[in-house]
Amino acid sequence: PLSLLLARRVGADAQPSELERALAPDAAEHLPVGPLSMGAIQAVLRETLDRAFPRPTLVRIHEASGGNPFYALELARALRPDVDPTQPLAVPETLEGLVAARLAGLPERTRDALALAAAEGQPSLKLLRAAGVGDDVLEPGVEAQVIEVSDGTVRFTHPLLASVLYAGLSPSERRRAHAVLANVVVDGLDRARHLALAAEGPEPDVVRALDEAVALALERGASSTAAELAEHAVRLT
Repeated sequence: PLSLLLARRVGADAQPSELERALAPDAAEHLPVGPLSMGAIQAVLRETLDRAFPRPTLVRIHEASGGNPFYALELARALRPDVDPTQPLAVPETLEGLVAARLAGLPERTRDALALAAAEGQPSLKLLRAAGVGDDVLEPGVEAQVIEVSDGTVRFTHPLLASVLYAGLSPSERRRAHAVLANVVVDGLDRARHLALAAEGPEPDVVRALDEAVALALERGASSTAAELAEHAVRLT
């Protein structure tokens, strides 16, 4: 008996390969491989790197990698023990080169709009419109399969695209993006976070907003969010 184990990437409109068409219908078994869970990523990192990561850092690795174990390992290898929770994860060159090509060639207005999307996470079209972004500006990003729009929400097709784009912004560009978002977001926690990331130095008004947001986060039971906002408050005091 001869068995083959093959892997291929498929999209929504993927057609059977020549090999699959040549086989009898019951001769091929298909096993969809999805993203790994955060617990599985933790096990891979611990076994491969012999290193344990705090839960907030692990959450960020899992989100940035999209559950891809190769991406997660490369991101984890680039992290120093004293990783700053208020700063974006560093994207190593091994990954940056893989995804930067997807961003190359996009119009400047589209890249500026995507910078807002990366700074916010998964913004709604309504939010981006409030920030002055027209739907036509996003269209090149959709055509290049960098982002997708579903149910009125803009999402990057892979989290690493957002990470590489955001990491490529200068400090002033990041502050400008967060300042724009601070003026249009509705949630108090989001507004406080954007105000903190838009601040260049100590600002009492921003720290007061952060203190209020920390109390609100604790009321909601969001201890990790409260800790992140408190870190920003310390940084800006």
